[in-house]
Amino acid sequence: MKYKITLIAAILFAFFLSSCEFNNNPVVTNSVTAQRKLLVELSTSSTCTNCPPAENFLNQIDSASGITSSDTSVVIIEFHTPIPTPGDPFYAQNMPASNARKNFYDVQVNPTLLIGGSTKYIGFDAQSWTNSINIKLSQKENYNLTFNIAYDTATRNGSVDISLLQTGGANLSDLKLFIAVTENKLPFGTKFYHNVLRDFITDANGDDMQIAIGQPFSVTKNFVLNSIVTNPYNTNITVFAQSMSTKDVVVVARKKLL
Repeated sequence: MKYKITLIAAILFAFFLSSCEFNNNPVVTNSVTAQRKLLVELSTSSTCTNCPPAENFLNQIDSASGITSSDTSVVIIEFHTPIPTPGDPFYAQNMPASNARKNFYDVQVNPTLLIGGSTKYIGFDAQSWTNSINIKLSQKENYNLTFNIAYDTATRNGSVDISLLQTGGANLSDLKLFIAVTENKLPFGTKFYHNVLRDFITDANGDDMQIAIGQPFSVTKNFVLNSIVTNPYNTNITVFAQSMSTKDVVVVARKKLL
């Protein structure tokens, strides 16, 4: 009889534990604190032996593993550079776009992480990166950004219709608009690279834009998908506005091309 009581108690205890795990799903809990979308950029290279931990960290965020307070609110772009040595195929395919980001941030070492544009880390530090991302995610969003994509798979022609409205914060006179094309699941060697910068639909250094509180901004950009993009179904379009002086990315949004 004592054995039966002990067995029933063990079963009830196990059920209680499993229920607690289910009810404390980190995705649900973490999503509450995010106030905005956040752009995170990584300078990396296939020739960089110190970069895989940084890339894996961002891959976990991209797969919503619960690394930050709201992984699904983090938008990732990885641009490849010839650091420490040449030979990276993704850099060779896309030097103008990658060099534009490298030069804008004055990247000298890989890996270098840019959080919201204005926060720069040289070298991988999981705890510092996570803390800084969470702080940025908790900040108030002062812009409403929406966009739609039209794309023809036969011709590789497309367009991006953008609407942007500033709802608060300071009026900034040096904002530029960027539309980036990134691709996932790019094989090289024994691994796959994700969120790789493949092109800019805007100028690589951004397009001029004028925006003020309560004054809507809209634009349509036509494009031909860069021939280096191997799979449009693994491709994302990322739209963001960035201050040229502070490097702060004030708003960002991402959608799949198809």
